[in-house]
Amino acid sequence: MSDPRDDDPSAPSDPAAPVEPTGAPADETESGPSLTPTDAFVDPVESEREQRRIDSDVGLSPASAMGAGAGAAHGGARDYGAGAPHSAFESGSASSDKTMPLVVYGLYLVGIPTGGLTCVAGVILAYMSRNDAPDWVRSHYAFQIRTFWIALIAFLIGVITSFVGVGILVLLGLAVWLIVRTALGLNHLSKGQAHPNPRTWTV
Repeated sequence: MSDPRDDDPSAPSDPAAPVEPTGAPADETESGPSLTPTDAFVDPVESEREQRRIDSDVGLSPASAMGAGAGAAHGGARDYGAGAPHSAFESGSASSDKTMPLVVYGLYLVGIPTGGLTCVAGVILAYMSRNDAPDWVRSHYAFQIRTFWIALIAFLIGVITSFVGVGILVLLGLAVWLIVRTALGLNHLSKGQAHPNPRTWTV
């Protein structure tokens, strides 16, 4: 009689031969990674809250946080300093402070061909604006006010002495002095600097 195992190719031919395991080993801790419960599940809501808290601590706006998070997700470093506000001087407040003293300097220059009429308007603006101005701008107003009174005295002297011929030279010298003095003041103003010596009688 034939052995039934001869008809079954999957049956082992030798009863004493070891049977090969068909499944994977039960314990794979040595051959594969072992996941802890914390690693296996991360709450996305808690992760987002933690990220928002970090962004709030470093002063990152929500829009910047989204951009920074996208950069970090693609392997880029987060730049928390991007989009930081500039100083008051760079943001334009200093430019607005310059406007009025710039107008006064312009009126002084125009005052030469107009016989000093615009200089009167300029000194009035300087008196009206100096109290609310920052210290560095206030130094320009002090310089402009001093310029007006010196120019007025020199102008009166030039007019009085013009009958003897000396007054013409005085008026010409006054015009040159006013141009140079105003140009130097404008130079300091354009650089955002206080006038170094606003009470000087020279240029």
